Amino acid sequence: MKSLIHKNYVLNALLTGRVVPFGSNGSFSAIHKQPANHAIQVTFTGLAGDAQADRIHHGGIEKALHHYPLDHYPYWYAYLHAPPTSLPVGAFGENLSTSGLTEDDVCIGDVFKLGSSVIQVTQPRQPCWKLNARFNHVHIARHMQRMGMTGWYYRVVKEGDAAPQEELIFSSRPNPQWNIARVVSLLYKREEDRRSIEELANAAGIGKSLSALLHKRLRTGQVESWADRLGGYF
Repeated sequence: MKSLIHKNYVLNALLTGRVVPFGSNGSFSAIHKQPANHAIQVTFTGLAGDAQADRIHHGGIEKALHHYPLDHYPYWYAYLHAPPTSLPVGAFGENLSTSGLTEDDVCIGDVFKLGSSVIQVTQPRQPCWKLNARFNHVHIARHMQRMGMTGWYYRVVKEGDAAPQEELIFSSRPNPQWNIARVVSLLYKREEDRRSIEELANAAGIGKSLSALLHKRLRTGQVESWADRLGGYF
């Protein structure tokens, strides 16, 4: 596990999307993100002009921005037997795209400067059935969760503006022991580790919904069902 990030990361793209009809079950989604070619306001609820169809599970203050590493794309080309042209940047619904920064490098509570805004890592993405519908593949959400290639969310600590090719500048790290990879492992592979669950639930900067989920596990001694989230479309 890396204790500090020693370089800044230039965005490959800054992306937004609008809500459109989606899939074959009458759903709507804004998962199809498109790269911006101009500076965008970074607000407490996300990038100006970006939208989410399901405001309960996506978006909001604690999940204002989704970051997905471009590093994972070659794996998905092979897994889906898809040519690179069929998976443009933004295919996984991300708002921020970088290379060289993955779940192994980023920790809960990490603070970055993005343009004139300040953002903080809150939690990993919890893959859902909309990925299955997006790629017409029944197992992709579950496989993403299993592989730990989830990406992560930020809250916006300070509003500002950001532009394509902006630098993501590392600022501080309150929880060097809790990189996103370890969080995903705890959530989906080591559910019985109560001491670690309690530590993570109270980590500085953790997203409120993830903290509540972990406290519920501690209270009930049970792990929530993932069936509807991972396989609801098919």
